[in-house]
Amino acid sequence: MSYIKLDNISQVFGFGNTTRVALQQINLNIEAKSFVIIMGQSGSGKTSLLNVLGLIRQPIQGVYNLSGQAVTELSNSARAKLRRQKIGFLFENFNLSPNLNVFDNVSLPIIYNRPLNFTSRSNLVKEALNRLGLHNKEFLYPKQLSLAQAQRVAIARAIIHKPDLIIADEPTGRLDSKATDMIMKILKTLNQQGITIIMATHNPFLSQYANRFVYLHDGFLKVNQTLQPNQQIDITKIQEAIQKQAWRRKNKSASTDQLVKTKTGLRD
Repeated sequence: MSYIKLDNISQVFGFGNTTRVALQQINLNIEAKSFVIIMGQSGSGKTSLLNVLGLIRQPIQGVYNLSGQAVTELSNSARAKLRRQKIGFLFENFNLSPNLNVFDNVSLPIIYNRPLNFTSRSNLVKEALNRLGLHNKEFLYPKQLSLAQAQRVAIARAIIHKPDLIIADEPTGRLDSKATDMIMKILKTLNQQGITIIMATHNPFLSQYANRFVYLHDGFLKVNQTLQPNQQIDITKIQEAIQKQAWRRKNKSASTDQLVKTKTGLRD
């Protein structure tokens, strides 16, 4: 049984006259302990898909099964509880509270999840920070950290409650190449330790860390393939193939319209 199973998932964003389709009938199976890279141009639906997978937004259509449970049938409060217990999140801008030090930022998930006494909470926070090489940073504030250190703090926060799944939206988007390599190696290690990771990025170079590649275009799932170890995706070839497919579909539609007009005697 797949850890994640999406059946005919559709989603929209915006309101009223500004409503746009974000996801169109997505079907996707993801095995436990996978490392999935999601790519696509801006506006292709990457963040919308992550929001559905992370139980942040309900799809307007379809069924989402997570670890055998139909989470699209749960109430808002039940989904929120499951999200707090099972999922960790990473963001491009880290989403650290500027008014809290590193210790308190990392503590937040366990405060919301399962209140503990200070000693138990402190031990969990120190364990997470030690795993990320941040044992001497616990009393610093976000503004005192480098970008790479801030993302490592965010990773510590994401794993503090021992989640099964990490949802990462452009976690290396603000980092230089050296820091990017560091963060990706950390995520790869977490994946090897059993955490399923689903990550959106614009950087095709990062596909070498993953074992699954997904490409979205205008809300449609266009590519869904297994990757070999250290395989890098040629994103240019994928985009060219999608453009050719769209061009052939457009020409076929135009030819069909012309044939109908010829047979029926209709004129422009």
